Amino acid sequence: SAKQERQHPKKYSALKPAIKYITENYSDSSITNELLSELCGMSTVYFRKIFVCVYGTSPIKYLHNFRIEKAKGILKSDYDTIEQVALSVGYNSIYHFSKMFKLYTGKSPLEYAKASRK
Repeated sequence: SAKQERQHPKKYSALKPAIKYITENYSDSSITNELLSELCGMSTVYFRKIFVCVYGTSPIKYLHNFRIEKAKGILKSDYDTIEQVALSVGYNSIYHFSKMFKLYTGKSPLEYAKASRK
């Protein structure tokens, strides 16, 4: 993040409201590019463009990655069900959560949980 700030200081600052919102509200399943761009006071198209420029990924992929990192932390500790983990990190569907988790980690949530407990 410090590297991005040095390379694109104005763009980085302009995106801070979106990053702060994601960090504090990642469990909200209704986060969209439109919402995040409004928080930054710019059009959705421009927001996506500078987000990719600064972070090297789309805002929604950034959000998914953030959620998956949070889920990994939960799966390493005590948790009730995979469904509870999914809901707590912003996925309404256990199917969608499992699909995204596997896409980002190469393992299903259950496989990851079992492997991290060894």
